[in-house]
Amino acid sequence: MNNKILKELNKVYSKQNPSVYIKNFLKKNRIKNLVENRKKFLLQLKLPQKVFEKSYLLDLGCGSGQNSIVYDFLGAKCTLVEFNRHSFQNTKKLFNVHANNSFKVINKDIFKFKTKKKFDIVVLNGVAHHTFDPKKSIDLACKFLKRSGFIILGVSTHAGWFQRNLQRAILYTVSSTQEEIIKNAKNLFKNHLKRAKKFGLRTNNQVIYDTYVNPTFNCVSHNEVINIFKKN
Repeated sequence: MNNKILKELNKVYSKQNPSVYIKNFLKKNRIKNLVENRKKFLLQLKLPQKVFEKSYLLDLGCGSGQNSIVYDFLGAKCTLVEFNRHSFQNTKKLFNVHANNSFKVINKDIFKFKTKKKFDIVVLNGVAHHTFDPKKSIDLACKFLKRSGFIILGVSTHAGWFQRNLQRAILYTVSSTQEEIIKNAKNLFKNHLKRAKKFGLRTNNQVIYDTYVNPTFNCVSHNEVINIFKKN
């Protein structure tokens, strides 16, 4: 990933990391609810549980691992790659406490991660649009995938991100400083923050930093994603 963008992202996430709430899930009773909710979400995508059983799974940009631990519970042997040092350490801690299968956690930029291994499942969730080249990161994820494998992709598209981009445009028009962006977001987008806090289990500031303060959001089109899949 472009070093300038990495530095900017790390600067943002050092102030408000959207994954720090992972400490709430280090206890057995807390992790159970998280895993069950993620299972329901994955199975709604029509992915049968047997897809994960005894599979080898690569998660590129896993954050603090709170969305990745479910793959272990479903039976996958996980390789997790995360550049941010704090998030990398959170992932190690979470998997050391809860993992049922063998796993690896690697502290590296996803563009510099190398392996000859091909995986049954590759996850690139909420990462591509924060990179300097989202299409390249999706193409990279495909390169690590077995031909008969599955990719779980969460990426901002031009259509799907329209509302957030509109919100960002408003905030950057009426705000001169980062402090004003935070203040105006809380005043203008109360309903969005309320929903994000409820369903994302994050604080208002974590949502604001991730969605509005974050300097890099490079959306792609549906056709661009489809073309990358066709090429691979």
